[in-house]
Amino acid sequence: MGSINYNILMKKIITYFFILSLTGCSLASIGYDYADWLIKKRIMEVVKFYSPQQNKLEAHLDKFMAWHRKEMLPVYAADLKDLKSRLLKSEAKPMKAKEVEDKLLLLRSRYYESFLPLSVSIAPLLAELGDEQVTRTQTLLDRKLQDLRDKRKILKKEIIKQSLQTWTDNFEEWLGTLSKEQRMALEAGIGEIYVSPSIRLARYTTRTTQFLAIFENEKALEREKDLKDYFNSWKNEVGYTTWRKKASVLIAKVYSMSDAVQRKTLIRKLDKWIRIIEGLVKDQ
Repeated sequence: MGSINYNILMKKIITYFFILSLTGCSLASIGYDYADWLIKKRIMEVVKFYSPQQNKLEAHLDKFMAWHRKEMLPVYAADLKDLKSRLLKSEAKPMKAKEVEDKLLLLRSRYYESFLPLSVSIAPLLAELGDEQVTRTQTLLDRKLQDLRDKRKILKKEIIKQSLQTWTDNFEEWLGTLSKEQRMALEAGIGEIYVSPSIRLARYTTRTTQFLAIFENEKALEREKDLKDYFNSWKNEVGYTTWRKKASVLIAKVYSMSDAVQRKTLIRKLDKWIRIIEGLVKDQ
């Protein structure tokens, strides 16, 4: 199973040519088949559940994975086929930044479509957390906040340098080796999409505070309702609107410089992921 992470696998399938890719069809399939274990691991990193509650959590995950394979994977396959069809026409009709932004928004909506049902389904479990569990959960969340606080010490130029390398790697995974012009375009535009650690910290702090405030109410049923409302509120968040627009401009610009070989490489990658997803659907 190696380093496969379910969140990366999910995003990989629907972020197309700008999210890190896995290494092959068999690994992707294995990663999906073990996704319930990986999701449980991520949940347990921030929430303290006792053994009986963990058994209930596993039951929720089994039901979620069955639903996801049946309902969401076909949606991803259709999205990729639509993208492939559009890209095949991109030489005659180049993709504009607005189209790329629409794909980013689609990714965002698919992500919430996928994970909100799970979050809402485990709300009753969370509502049952005792005082010791809430305290432990707060400690785990505080550790994540501290990680973000520590990142504020990193110089802006170093963060931009790391971001440039990540974006370059992402593009080259999907397009192949970038040209000198494409690299120059990335280097010139990467600073425009910089988001400071302080902004990320403020966003996560707000979410954490809202989440923990729910447990001040001692009534489990009211907690459950508040938790469901909290999870459902995620899809209404505006998010990084400015970042999304600037990132879309940069993606469109770099892709507009792609040559025939790069475009064929991208189509082959999309075909591979379509086959992976359709294979997973057939295996249910």
